[in-house]
Amino acid sequence: MKKIVLLLLISLIASTTKSQVVFSPPGAEWSYNIYWSGGGNPAWQYTYLEKIIYKKDSILNSDTLKVLTHNRFYLECDQGIAKTTLIKQKGDTIFMSNRGTRNQWEILYNFNTQAGQSWQTSVRTNLYSTDSNAVYVYTITVDSTTTINQNGFNLKRLFVRYAGGSFPNQASNYAATITERFGCNRFLFNYYNFSRGFCDADWFQTNLCYKDSQFGTKQFTNRPCDFQNITGITENENENIFAVFPNPASNNLTIENKSSTQSLRLEICDLLGKSICKQNLEGTQTIDVSSLQNGIYFLQVYDKMELLFTKKIVKE
Repeated sequence: MKKIVLLLLISLIASTTKSQVVFSPPGAEWSYNIYWSGGGNPAWQYTYLEKIIYKKDSILNSDTLKVLTHNRFYLECDQGIAKTTLIKQKGDTIFMSNRGTRNQWEILYNFNTQAGQSWQTSVRTNLYSTDSNAVYVYTITVDSTTTINQNGFNLKRLFVRYAGGSFPNQASNYAATITERFGCNRFLFNYYNFSRGFCDADWFQTNLCYKDSQFGTKQFTNRPCDFQNITGITENENENIFAVFPNPASNNLTIENKSSTQSLRLEICDLLGKSICKQNLEGTQTIDVSSLQNGIYFLQVYDKMELLFTKKIVKE
């Protein structure tokens, strides 16, 4: 009887240990493409590679910390100041500390959160600001949870909504997906520079890859993990699949989709990345653009997280 109880206890401990989410293990590396609009000049538009890399473990006050290095903290208009982030994990809650959090511990992800629950995270509105009170509090609410299997690993996934405030170029709230190991599908640090002032109009474009020593590699697109200099504004691999006309447009813009792929998503953004229009794309559709101000916009077509097609459009 004692042996059975002991075996059950060992099994329970093993099960509990196994259930803890894994984040930023040795060899962890996240790869993204960041897009720069070139001030609207197609000749200057390009994407560059952003990597967030696990460098080492460290010990602080008996806590084991993960040290991540990177070049940016904000989704867009980053000043490249927060070069290092410390990560610590308590159960299934991931905490971060860097210049963006005023070097305080804030929740990056809380995998303990269930549907209908939320957590809050405070970040600085602008890394250049000298005002210690210039912070923005995000409320991240979980809509639902699930588990996916990738590379033979069961990974916990949260479907969430970030409640944001009101920089004119951003929606007040936006959906995202947070997955064990991978982090947020929009960017590992899913925060906006709300009081950015002058901006060269750079923003997160594509989640390319995740990898670590045990898990291996997960590619989120058909592009290699070190891909950069996407020329999607002037050249597209899928020009023969999607057509946009008339261009320039005055009242109506038609998007012809010749692919058989279902559940494509269409989005129109301005030069600063503000989303003007979002809708599903099936077959040929016509969009009323008469209410848009005259100028240059970008039409993008996505298959889930993969950017398939980008087209510069002119409203006149």
